[in-house]
Amino acid sequence: MVSSHNRCLYLCLPGRRPEGEADTQRFGAALALIAAAYFFTKVSRAWLFWAAFVMTRPLDATLGDLLKKPHIEGGLEFSRTVSSLMIAATIVILVVLTDRGAEQGPAEIEPAT
Repeated sequence: MVSSHNRCLYLCLPGRRPEGEADTQRFGAALALIAAAYFFTKVSRAWLFWAAFVMTRPLDATLGDLLKKPHIEGGLEFSRTVSSLMIAATIVILVVLTDRGAEQGPAEIEPAT
């Protein structure tokens, strides 16, 4: 068991996974704060990118666990190959959708205020 004092360090270490619904909600709330900072503040975009990047690492591991866990443990019981392909396909789809916005060019995209 990890003490509450070391909780953040525990969750941020590579190879460690957040446990429980409360941790997932905390990560979601942290990502929502980063998104709000992007849209409503003038915080450095580079800082926000890296903050979001670091915060999503444990979420990827959690998603992989959810896809691979047996039904009895609350998972979807996909094989490692199928779950990896599902995650890869999701990433490709999101990149393609994100890339569509880049086709507009900088003159047509309104800057964040």
